[in-house]
Order: sequence, then structure tokens, then C-alpha cells
Amino acid sequence: CAVPHFANYGQTRHPDVLSEQQRDRLLAAFPSDARGLRDRAIALCLLDLGLRAKEVIDLKVTDLDWSQSLLVVPAVKSNEGRRLPMPPHVANALRAYIDNGRAGLTGNRLFLRHRSLVGKPFSLSGLRQTIRRAFRRCNFPKHWTGTHRLRHTFATRLYVSGADPKQIADLLGHRDLQSTDTYVQSDQAGLRALARPWPI
Repeated sequence: CAVPHFANYGQTRHPDVLSEQQRDRLLAAFPSDARGLRDRAIALCLLDLGLRAKEVIDLKVTDLDWSQSLLVVPAVKSNEGRRLPMPPHVANALRAYIDNGRAGLTGNRLFLRHRSLVGKPFSLSGLRQTIRRAFRRCNFPKHWTGTHRLRHTFATRLYVSGADPKQIADLLGHRDLQSTDTYVQSDQAGLRALARPWPI
């Protein structure tokens, strides 16, 4: 009763982000078959490139610039698309899927179906179900269902590592820095060091 209540002026609660241990557990939750290679590459695009689920689904094989280690992100919403550097571990996962997961399949869309309608483009609902099932395999909280949590994790990891909001906004494809603010969570451990004892 002694703790005061503060108005949040309509701000919504940020989703929980993955810890480093949870991130590692998620990436280890995918098998090594064709579907597993696809799903792990998708998870890395969400977690370590900060892509929107729709951007992942729209990726084409020709969007991968191997010579420059760049990924050309297709335009969605109101943005014009962007070019992102591909970290080696992300590039390796994409290459493993293309060489081993997509073997014998054609088409320019990067991520394809591997059960029913084999070779057809993977769908947005299929991507969301894939991440939801991976969360369940990892025994993450039951309310963890969406892919946006991985994008929030990407932004928060950058912020904790010292990236400024403009850099994060550029990587996320945001025009407005206010949009980026909703993705970045505070470094709770760092803030605890600044907290003063509650007066008795």
C-alpha cells in the first residue's frame, strides 16, 4: 500500500526479451533436416538482423549479396527497404539452408515450404507457427507467442551494447526515432546500480 502508483499515459508494456541463455536455447531447438535449417535461418533473421516477419517471408535468393556480405531487405509498410550487413554466423546459416535445405527446389523466394505444397513460398502464418512451436520446445512462458519478441530482443541487445537510437532505427527500418523507443528496453541490471534504497 505504501508504494505509489504512476500513470503511464497509455504506454503499453514492452514484451519480455530473450536473455543470452534463452537465445542460445532457441537457436539450438531446430533440427538439422531441411525444415530445421530453414527455421533456424529464419530465427536468425529475426533475432540477429531485426527483420519483421513480413520482411523475412518476402526475401528472395537474389536479395543475398554474397560478395559484399549484404542482405537487401524488401520494402514493407512505409519504408523503402534497406541494406544490412550479414554477420558471418547469419550468412553461414543462410548458405547452409540454400545448399542443403533447398536442394532440388527452384524459385526465387528464399524460404520455401517443405511438407505440403513443397517448393511453394513459406507463408507468414507458417513462420509464426514455427516460432511459436520453437518457444514451446524451449519451455518458454506460455504467453510467448509472437515473432515481434525477437525483434525487440535484437534492438535491446544493440542498446545494451552501446548503439545509439539512430543506429538502431536505421537497422530496424524506422523513420521515426519514437518508434525505436518502443522497441528498446532499459538495461535493468545497469539501472539497479543507480537505485537508491527505499526510505523507511
